[in-house]
Amino acid sequence: MIIGLSGKISSGKSTVADFLVTKYGFKILSTRKLLTSILNSKNLEANRKNLQQMGKDLVSVVGAGGFIAIMLEYLPSGNYVLDSIRYTGALNYLRKKYGSGYYHIHIISNDDLRYLRMKEKSDLGDSIDNMRIREMAETELENEELGNQADFHVTNEGSFEDLYSQLNQICQQIL
Repeated sequence: MIIGLSGKISSGKSTVADFLVTKYGFKILSTRKLLTSILNSKNLEANRKNLQQMGKDLVSVVGAGGFIAIMLEYLPSGNYVLDSIRYTGALNYLRKKYGSGYYHIHIISNDDLRYLRMKEKSDLGDSIDNMRIREMAETELENEELGNQADFHVTNEGSFEDLYSQLNQICQQIL
């Protein structure tokens, strides 16, 4: 089974992925790690601007589905969570390839809370002003449509317990 996560920057995708690993034994497929490895091989800093540009460049060459196919091609069977679906083309590829073995969860969080998380996290060297600019990047533009096409929606605006409760309900339906 594969679960794909979408949502705006700092909506909680990594938190959800970590929960699925800890509670249900999923393995994380991290788009950030893949892109970071590529940037490192080119001696480029793995900041959000470079990560977004590298993602955009790869998608322009292989397509959104091709980008996901690269990540999944040589995996042994098991349960995986893709921590960041950014394009509807990737979603379409996953649905076609995995059918009923694929589920899409869209994470919703209000902007004030997301910006607070960004400020606390700031592990990518960006200020809040830069983050607002990053949200306009091509890699972020399909977020609303991804939400429209999601199998499940999770609101991440409360406690961890609230979030985990929503995730447990989803997992009871699909596992």
